[in-house]
Amino acid sequence: MNKKYEALADGILERVGGKDNVGDALHCMTRLRLVLKDQSLVEDEEVKKLPGVLGTGSNAGQYQVILGNDVDKVYEVVVKKLGLEIRAAVDEMEGDAGTPGRKLNLVEKFIQLVSSIFLPVTYPIAGVGLVSGIMALCTSQGWITGSSDTYMIFQAISDGIFCFLPFAIAVSAAKYFKANGFLSIAIVGTLLYPSLSSLAGTEQGVLKLFEVLPIHLMSYSYSIIPIIVCVWLQSKLERVLKKFVPRVLEQIVTPLAVIFLMSILTLGIIGPAMTMVSNGIGAVFTYLFDNVLLAGGLLMGMFYPWMVIAGVHLAFVPIQLDMIAKTGVTMILPFMAVANTAQAGAAFAVFLKTKNQELKSVAGSAAFSALVGVTEPALYGISVRYKKPLYTATAAAAVGSVIMALGRVSASGLALSPLGGLPLYLGETFGIFLLGIIVTFALSTVLTYMFAFKKEEQG
Repeated sequence: MNKKYEALADGILERVGGKDNVGDALHCMTRLRLVLKDQSLVEDEEVKKLPGVLGTGSNAGQYQVILGNDVDKVYEVVVKKLGLEIRAAVDEMEGDAGTPGRKLNLVEKFIQLVSSIFLPVTYPIAGVGLVSGIMALCTSQGWITGSSDTYMIFQAISDGIFCFLPFAIAVSAAKYFKANGFLSIAIVGTLLYPSLSSLAGTEQGVLKLFEVLPIHLMSYSYSIIPIIVCVWLQSKLERVLKKFVPRVLEQIVTPLAVIFLMSILTLGIIGPAMTMVSNGIGAVFTYLFDNVLLAGGLLMGMFYPWMVIAGVHLAFVPIQLDMIAKTGVTMILPFMAVANTAQAGAAFAVFLKTKNQELKSVAGSAAFSALVGVTEPALYGISVRYKKPLYTATAAAAVGSVIMALGRVSASGLALSPLGGLPLYLGETFGIFLLGIIVTFALSTVLTYMFAFKKEEQG
């Protein structure tokens, strides 16, 4: 095995311009991400031909080699050859992981912001979402009641992160914007201070600073956008203060100025304004999924794989976080689960039909990964590689999406889907969810086996 990873690492480095052309190396769940000094030296088609490479791409200034489940093993060999320090897997893109001298466009910046800020927060939310699923199972079976002490404790576990979501967002945003995270926590603490929060929405909900300036109090327990804008401005203020405040006074003046000014600015202007924006965005998606769920779900289920290819699928993370925080469920995740299942079916069809043992191994592991919720091996190793499976999977996802939409299936949190987050769907619509998944997998498998892959297609 070690020789296999060694040979693959050597092959990749040789075809991207050699070790001297690599400025940095990162990896996520499925991709080796190389920051190159000169991307014109890359022999992309030759990289794709290497055994074990499922595909390549370029995003946020990185040259990405899709390796599937073996990525961490290859990464370890690559960094050893480059003389770099081994780092933990990134979620998607780290803030500074761009090619030196290259400016990111607006779309890349937005994707980078979303992945860097929101994805770390989805881990605890995925965990508490599973707790919510377990609660639904326990109450539906009569094992616990809604008035029991056990239910109260479970409720605290499942809802706690949402009550204090701004703290998690603040810490993540501070890391992204390179602000002081502890100052961000202090500012958010002001927004969530019980004496102020309790007055929001009441007759006493408008305070007057210095008896003159009106402060319209609002509830920020589930806020996302106001916190991000606040921390972004905080980072700008910190940089300004760093230029003008003498170093001997920095430890006193900077925290005082940042906390005092940003707290007042956020309470008075940023918070109310961004809350209106956030509520507006939430209202739009709530309306769409309440009134045109079939159309919206159909588009999501069919085109989610294409969004992954384009690198824009992460834009739905904050939208789902907002939906969960405000309604307790997300209507979007079931359609993503359908799209992932369709990719699994397409890969499974290739596994059944091919006689090529290496391809059979790739397709089998890709099908399992996609069922768990990681689709890159199936998407790039099978669907994009052979093209037609992408179309049959899209057709199968359309049917599954219709089932999910008509059944109004929802999930109580975020997690890898379908199987990775199965407890999230426990409840009244769980049977419909299973039906949609089974139909999608079976249809994708049959369509791909019959029409989208020939035994002689091994290249």
